[in-house]
Amino acid sequence: MAHARVLGAGGDPMTDDVYAGGHAPPPGWLHDPSTAQTRWWDGSRWTDHVLPPQPGYGAVFGTDPRLGRTLTSKNGPAKASLILILVQLLGGLTVIAIGLAAGPQVLQYLWLFSILSLLGFLMTIAAFVLAIVGTGIAVRRPTRKREAVFALVLTSLAVSWLIARAAASIATYGAI
Repeated sequence: MAHARVLGAGGDPMTDDVYAGGHAPPPGWLHDPSTAQTRWWDGSRWTDHVLPPQPGYGAVFGTDPRLGRTLTSKNGPAKASLILILVQLLGGLTVIAIGLAAGPQVLQYLWLFSILSLLGFLMTIAAFVLAIVGTGIAVRRPTRKREAVFALVLTSLAVSWLIARAAASIATYGAI
């Protein structure tokens, strides 16, 4: 029986068909040296499930034939954070446009702008928390990290802007 070699193990040549510790690897997608293919190792033997050739080295993610499903790469919190930021940006631009169009009559709607400002603050905090959660998910799962990092950078900038704006207001108008 041929023994498996874990892809990306690095540094351990696994010579003489002996594994470190003398145990067979756990079930998973492994490199079968006898066929030079990536095949499913069920923990005791090779199955007939084969993956197409993969460029490079490292872990291989795919469908576990025992479960019949593909590993997910979705990151809902990161996407939700980006959507909140987009909604907040579009809403802010709309409020500015309405304020400019209203001219001097804008003063009668200050109460509405206060409510929208509070809503924007809450959306920024929610987007920041979702970005942190999305980044945690991206680190733990085999997902693309681009969305989570982008959301975290954007929300960090937004939170920094809120802090700077609050500091400027306190400096100008005194303690709240």
